Amino acid sequence: MGSAGTGFCASDYLSVPWEPDPPELVWTQAQLLLRELRRIPPASRAAHLLAQHAARATIASIYFSNHIDDKGPSLAESEKLIREEQLLPGPEAPPPDGAAADAPVADAPAAATQHADASAAAAVVRREVLQHAAAWRHLHRHAVTDRRPLTEAVVLETHRILVSGLPPTIEDDGQPAAAGAYRRGAVYAGYHRFPPATVVQSAVRDLLHEYNTRAAAAAAAASTGAIVDAEHGGDPFALAAWLSYNFDAVHPFVDGNGRMSRLLLNAALLAAGVPFCSALGFASGHRQAKKQYLQCVRHADERGGGGGGSGDDGGGAPRLLATVVLCGFRDAAASYFEALRMSYPGEYPETLKRLYG
Repeated sequence: MGSAGTGFCASDYLSVPWEPDPPELVWTQAQLLLRELRRIPPASRAAHLLAQHAARATIASIYFSNHIDDKGPSLAESEKLIREEQLLPGPEAPPPDGAAADAPVADAPAAATQHADASAAAAVVRREVLQHAAAWRHLHRHAVTDRRPLTEAVVLETHRILVSGLPPTIEDDGQPAAAGAYRRGAVYAGYHRFPPATVVQSAVRDLLHEYNTRAAAAAAAASTGAIVDAEHGGDPFALAAWLSYNFDAVHPFVDGNGRMSRLLLNAALLAAGVPFCSALGFASGHRQAKKQYLQCVRHADERGGGGGGSGDDGGGAPRLLATVVLCGFRDAAASYFEALRMSYPGEYPETLKRLYG
């Protein structure tokens, strides 16, 4: 149950060796920072700085999510491509260029073939970041801008955009996996076999239904200023981690499950009013945070998820992921406010002056 007057649920988090503060203190700090972020006047210089911070956080989350799966170009190149193609959430922009690099090169000299192969590989890397950004833009529009519940249709369409035009993975039946379609066969991680393909659709539907129920309860309570117990969806960090972890544990697709799970995590955060994406501790350079997140992924791969509520520890990995998300937000928000203090000290919140000096 949540602590009286705070909404904090100890069973959602773990104490970790790389974070000196206990989870409840980090959660309290995060709530204070989130409250101050929500109080920023829309037309202020602080709001402009926050928009810049949010854009960089989006790009970092896309880059590091690709990096985890050995996809995409460097951070600098990812930022350049995303900005050039205007794929950050906002006004409509054209989709990425077609996958012309997939066209075969016939009867070419060896040197030309090598050059074509290099060009084709570069085009795939370029497309990996552009499709990822376009997928996030689509999901953001649905879940954050339009504030609609997550549905099976939007998940499938987001996956279709994410992997569209990329070299397909071959399924067990020898046929290429289809973009935006559930897997047809079994998938494994080491010796662990994920849920059979026959139950994937129902598992995804059940997961999304449970998430939407919790998110709606939290939103209704927030609109009245009430505190919702974190076990029932009142904590955006634990709820986002729960959704991401359990989606990855179902492994609905042949490829792209990890990237999809991280897109859903950020959609859940932003839909709950968190103003910027999480890069899951990767952007901070904290080596232990990276190690802990990858441990969560391996656990989801090996165990098939925590299954039940946000308090279901599934061996501790969902709680570990929630802790990574929580600490990452606290650090990113503190970094934003430090930049605000340095740039526009007159707009730095009085509450934070008393807390941080």
